[in-house]
Amino acid sequence: DSSSLTNSQEEMQDLQSVFMELDQSESQKKEFLWGLNDKKITLKRIHEAEVKNIRNRIRSKSENMRRIKKDIANLTAQLEGLTKDISRSEKDLIMKEDLFKRKKEALLTQKQDALSSLAEIANKKRAVLDNLMRE
Repeated sequence: DSSSLTNSQEEMQDLQSVFMELDQSESQKKEFLWGLNDKKITLKRIHEAEVKNIRNRIRSKSENMRRIKKDIANLTAQLEGLTKDISRSEKDLIMKEDLFKRKKEALLTQKQDALSSLAEIANKKRAVLDNLMRE
């Protein structure tokens, strides 16, 4: 009888130790799951931060590209304006050169006319002098 009581007590102790191990195992399982959940939350935050960072970089690059395209458009417009200015200046220069040549030719003609007139006057004076000398 006492041996069955002892067996019963041992079984009881075995059961208690099994339940204690189960409790311990359950709490370890909970701690493990909490740890996994913490890691999951951390990874989710890291992922969100990286996505935000990438979006910001894309936005920044898009803004830079927009700015660069705008600068290119402005520079192209300036270049077109300068090209028109140069073309206008070249035309003005050609017209001024042409005008200069015409004025130069007119002055040369006037000079030639003046020299011819002087030659005529000189010839008349010579003729007058010759006539005076004969008389």
